[in-house]
Amino acid sequence: MKRIGLVLILLSLASLIARAQSNSSPTPKRVLVLHHYGREVPAIVLIDQGFENAIKSVPPGSIEFYRETLENYRFPDASHVQLMRTYLKEKYADRRIDVIVAFADTTLEFVTHYRDELFPGVPVVYLVSKHPEPVLSLPLSTGVWEGPTIKETIELALKLQPETQQVFVISGSLNDNQMVEVETRDQLKEFESRVRLNYLIDRPLDEVIARVKNLPEHSIVLCQRLTRGVGGRSVVARDGVSLIAQAANAPVYGTFDTWIGVGIVGGQVVSHEEIGNHIAQMALRIVQGTKPADIPIETSSTVPMFDWRQLRRWGISENSLPAGSIVLFKQWSFWELYRWRIVIALSVLTMQSMLIAILLVQRSKRARAESSRQISERNLQRLTGQLIHVQDEERRRVAAELHDGIGQTLSIINNRATICLNNLRDEDGLKEQLAEISEVTFAGLDEVREIAHNLRPYELDRLGLVHAVESMVEKVSDSTSIQISSDVDDIDGQLSRDAETGIYRILQEGLNNVLKHANASEARVSIKREGKELLVALSDNGRGFNRHPAGNGDGKGFGLAGITERARMLQAKCTIESALGRGTNLSVRIPMDQDVDGK
Repeated sequence: MKRIGLVLILLSLASLIARAQSNSSPTPKRVLVLHHYGREVPAIVLIDQGFENAIKSVPPGSIEFYRETLENYRFPDASHVQLMRTYLKEKYADRRIDVIVAFADTTLEFVTHYRDELFPGVPVVYLVSKHPEPVLSLPLSTGVWEGPTIKETIELALKLQPETQQVFVISGSLNDNQMVEVETRDQLKEFESRVRLNYLIDRPLDEVIARVKNLPEHSIVLCQRLTRGVGGRSVVARDGVSLIAQAANAPVYGTFDTWIGVGIVGGQVVSHEEIGNHIAQMALRIVQGTKPADIPIETSSTVPMFDWRQLRRWGISENSLPAGSIVLFKQWSFWELYRWRIVIALSVLTMQSMLIAILLVQRSKRARAESSRQISERNLQRLTGQLIHVQDEERRRVAAELHDGIGQTLSIINNRATICLNNLRDEDGLKEQLAEISEVTFAGLDEVREIAHNLRPYELDRLGLVHAVESMVEKVSDSTSIQISSDVDDIDGQLSRDAETGIYRILQEGLNNVLKHANASEARVSIKREGKELLVALSDNGRGFNRHPAGNGDGKGFGLAGITERARMLQAKCTIESALGRGTNLSVRIPMDQDVDGK
């Protein structure tokens, strides 16, 4: 029984928690959209599409979206306005509206008159085509003005057709609102000195059609707003513009994207989908807590948009259109439709031709490369033989020095020591022999140092490359009549041991060549840091020799071949420049920004 009671208590708690969560869920915000036209008007379809796309960006269930159409253009009587007032009052009596969105000037007028009665204190976001100054006094409101698109469109039309002499401006509304004419004339006033402006404002559609059938040459037609039909009845602007464009004997330009495709050339048009999206973003900011006063009234952006068929009809080149223009209904040529396929096919044929040519060239190169390889193998064999010969010569030299020098020294020491052992009582003779032993020992030590230095200079390990090079230059200078100068940067510690040895041996071999073959009076050794390279150079003013400055050895003489081989091991570029009577310049450029022998 206790368990059953515990279960019942837990179930009750779960029910209370679920009810509390249900009660704590946020109430959705309600947005009421009021249209002047119904969805039979293409502009309204685009506006709704942009508006709904923006609403979808918020979490589901957070916005309730209501849509109503006043249809004043179909029912212009005052009784219809009162009927809509009563309808909205009764329909939304029990629903709190958070934001009202009013599309079109007449809809905003309705909201201005009846908001305090129907939706007191509810913010308004609007779209107006006339300048918004008359509605700036409306509290709790902000919105978008469609802007002076007629001015931008005529500027664009005159650039595309600079020969234009007369412009026929068509504008007007069913209610004979003088603001339309005033606004139109204000926008076009600056063009009066450039072209003749003819205003067809607030005229019935049949009269306008009759007028545009026989326009003079070098004329264009500019449609702004049009709601007055035949016999005082209303007309959808897009349908009226279509009839005008079909009848006109001159290019027709317009100011709305929904008019593209009904016969006008195009213009700097308003994008209704973008307007709907922008208005929705304003409404969302308000329901999220932003005050309407903190959202400034904005001017809608425009885009240059054209009908390709009308451009062709009136001889207007696409190249003359402004950057970023949108061209609709374009009929693509065979090249434009299949350009990439043609390009790919031609590319394949070209690549095949190139491959055939490359194969033929490769055959020729292969034959030359085979010949070069054989020459290189012979040179390598000769160089290998020279290396073995040099190694044998070096071994014989070291053996001879050990035998003739150190061996003889040790023999003398041995003989003197034996004499000392045999004459231990002769103190004077013993001292004399020990002195001789000491002298001979010191001479032997000098010979050992000389042999060791020739094998590897001890200064290189103890004092570094800079001191070793300067010491070598000093010794060579003292032992010959050639004046040798040096200019060595402080680079100790920046190179690996093998790299320092390689540089030392390159200069050592170079100086040996100067002493043996150059017949020079002056020579110069330098080691300089130049950016990311280390330049090791040796030059003399000797007799020189004929040589191509390739720097890779000519196969003659082991000295130059050894220098270039050591440079290769250092990943360096070796250059040897020489000519008869002009001396010789040896330069080795070692990269310092790479990992060379561990440094």
